[in-house]
Amino acid sequence: MSTSSDGGRTDGSKSQSGVLLRHCLAGVTSAAITKTLSAPLDRIMVHMQVTECDGFRAAVRHVYCKQGFWQGFWRGNGLNVLKSSPEFAVKFSLYDYVKRRLKAYHGDENLTSSDRFAAGAVAGVCSQTLMYPLENAKTRLIVGNHLGIADVLTKTYRTDGARGLYKGFWPNMASIFVYTGIFLMTYEHVKQLQYDRMAAGAWLPVSHEWMVHSISAMCSSVVGMILCYPISRIITRLQIENGLWTYM
Repeated sequence: MSTSSDGGRTDGSKSQSGVLLRHCLAGVTSAAITKTLSAPLDRIMVHMQVTECDGFRAAVRHVYCKQGFWQGFWRGNGLNVLKSSPEFAVKFSLYDYVKRRLKAYHGDENLTSSDRFAAGAVAGVCSQTLMYPLENAKTRLIVGNHLGIADVLTKTYRTDGARGLYKGFWPNMASIFVYTGIFLMTYEHVKQLQYDRMAAGAWLPVSHEWMVHSISAMCSSVVGMILCYPISRIITRLQIENGLWTYM
């Protein structure tokens, strides 16, 4: 009996380890790809948040004329990928873990929207807390005259001390709490709606499951970003407060 039980626990541990590994690999890969592809838009967004430019086209022209194509629109992307890859892995692994704990607590496989929001919020806050100094450094690297990752971290520490690496931390945590909670809650909800339509014979075939995940991710990202954008702008201002005027 004990042998069978031990074998079951071993199989369960291996299964959970496999899920964790898949989450980590998926997080690292998706972060590297999405952050690299969206780097120009992120660069323009930060520029518009910290300057009084006359719109999107004016921001694009300013960045291109000032720093060129690659250096301008992909500045800080290496640091962003370095930060986001482990952050994504930790976030989705924690999200899966918290969901399992909530299911065990409720004794039910079906989680409510508030359960998913809570799981997403906890996962987002924990992962962002680990990586926040790099998030701060990424913003400063984008808008400042720094030579690289080491340079921006060193100058920030010399100017503001350890507190400088965490400037804007609490507003950022509030934003991440709301954004990640909404993102993962909406993602699960939209995904389930599409699976229900597929089960009812909708136009989307089961073989296109990747499309379900893509559509769910896009919808949840849009909802989360719209709701959290005002806080995001405040955080960006706080992070680069000391270097704002030299940049402008």
